[in-house]
Amino acid sequence: MLDERKLKAIELLVEGKLNRTEIAKEVGVTRPTLYNWEKEEEYSQEYDRLLHYKKLSVRREVSRDTKAFFENLKKISESSTNDNARVKATQLLLAYTEGNPENILNIKDERSNDNVSGDVLDREEEEWSASKLSEDK
Repeated sequence: MLDERKLKAIELLVEGKLNRTEIAKEVGVTRPTLYNWEKEEEYSQEYDRLLHYKKLSVRREVSRDTKAFFENLKKISESSTNDNARVKATQLLLAYTEGNPENILNIKDERSNDNVSGDVLDREEEEWSASKLSEDK
């Protein structure tokens, strides 16, 4: 059974905000002691277990955010009044789902350059969010 100091050290390692010297100081041991703990099977198993759960948690969070990102891009590509924003949103969707869109299909708006400022995409996303809020009411 791991004692409280070892569990705290593992939590701090998995959290990734402190280096080993800081962690050793935080739990009240020397840095060599911390390295010796890391060689213990029970310690390393608990570290691996917590790290696994941390990775799963991060994946869930990224997945949730990614879904919203794709929904926003899809809405912009379908309904933006700005042609450049529609083209850029479509390119981004293709890039994330199929790879570099230029390798698949050359999507160009011949009327103007291919650059869309972040402000245009931000404004389009705000408009879409506002429209979603009014639809939900």
